Amino acid sequence: VGGPTRPEDVRIPPYYPDTPTTRNDAATYLNQINQMDSELAFRLRELEKAGLADDTIVLYLSDHGGVLPRSKRFCYDSGLKIPLIARFGRAVPHLAPDSPGSTIDHTVCVSTDLAPTVLSMAGLTTPKWMHGNRFAGHNRGVAEYAFGMRNRMDERYDFVRTARSKRFRYIRNYMPDVPNGQHVQFMWLQAGYREWAVRNQRGALPDAQARFWRPRPAEELYDVSADPDETSNLVARKEFTDVLSRLRTALDTHLIAVNDNGFIPESDPAEGYVESRSARAYPLEEIMRIASLAIKRDVANLPTFRRELHHPNAVMRYWAASGLRLLGAAAHENRSLRAVLAAEPSAHVKLMLAEVLALAGDRSGVDHLAWAMASHPDGWVRLQAANALDRLGQRARPALPTLRRVSLGVGGSEPMSLTQTAATHTLGALEGWSAAIP
Repeated sequence: VGGPTRPEDVRIPPYYPDTPTTRNDAATYLNQINQMDSELAFRLRELEKAGLADDTIVLYLSDHGGVLPRSKRFCYDSGLKIPLIARFGRAVPHLAPDSPGSTIDHTVCVSTDLAPTVLSMAGLTTPKWMHGNRFAGHNRGVAEYAFGMRNRMDERYDFVRTARSKRFRYIRNYMPDVPNGQHVQFMWLQAGYREWAVRNQRGALPDAQARFWRPRPAEELYDVSADPDETSNLVARKEFTDVLSRLRTALDTHLIAVNDNGFIPESDPAEGYVESRSARAYPLEEIMRIASLAIKRDVANLPTFRRELHHPNAVMRYWAASGLRLLGAAAHENRSLRAVLAAEPSAHVKLMLAEVLALAGDRSGVDHLAWAMASHPDGWVRLQAANALDRLGQRARPALPTLRRVSLGVGGSEPMSLTQTAATHTLGALEGWSAAIP
């Protein structure tokens, strides 16, 4: 797409490589935005010609896109910030949040704020169950924090939660052993990701760029006013202890307030909106406690995880098993874990326990994951098993025959096609080839 921006004009952030490929992609992206702006101008002129401009409120916003590295699906400003421009006609200035030409710089969480704002501008009452603040219209409010999240992306699982104040962003990684740079087929259609991955494999990246491909810390904290690219993690800096504590508390309070059901493995019976509001099925605060211990990866918590493997709630057992998985070899006690796995009724907990066994070099863990990927009746369990095998790397070699069979599957609808995609990548990684990408 042509436009006024040339590759040499763009700024490439320091967290991915500055190359002709990334410059061309960034310039193309900016020129497409220029084209969209021109199209919007055409629509605004239509309103003027129709005599409706003075009585019309125009809200111009986007989704998160996905055309540049570390954008869509990542819990940084580069992935979560989206444009929002509001134009209020001359007949409705009382509904605007400020005078013409003003820039609103307080925290706005569009995904939750937009609906109550539109209702307010229409003179309607916001339902009590609806979250969000009204940034325009009547009875406007300002939120101190904006919250964001990351869960499964196509064939890959992750679990990230974030809180953003005006100055700071706090990120909590509930799967810290998994890098941001998990292979996602959709992402790899973008040449910048492929080039970035190759450079990482060659060891040719500075620290700020290589970090994308490494395991993550449990927590991240960024001063977005001083570090807008979010490359300097402040979690260990003593002068930010109070800030870190405030944002931790804000995020915990939010997760409980919205009854965040992301701690429930996909397709577990407790996952539904109504089901997850049963304290018996989903004791969220208790689960958050064990999950917070799990991501610390502290061997001192090993007795707690082993004890909670016998908790009556399956989600609690899942996070106890996750704590063992994150400890890796430190959780090695094959005989007892085999017995626990055999007696465990939850397919999701079984997958976690099998991965722990496989990490400890126990072939039975790999065998269970391979069977689950190919044969379990629940498609989402099959996909989770495929992800576990991918995380195992070379330890997954005993599953090669099953990976070949699944990679040649018919595909079809989700989750079958996603499992096939994941298995194909793992197979290629183990055999030293990669699937062709246009």
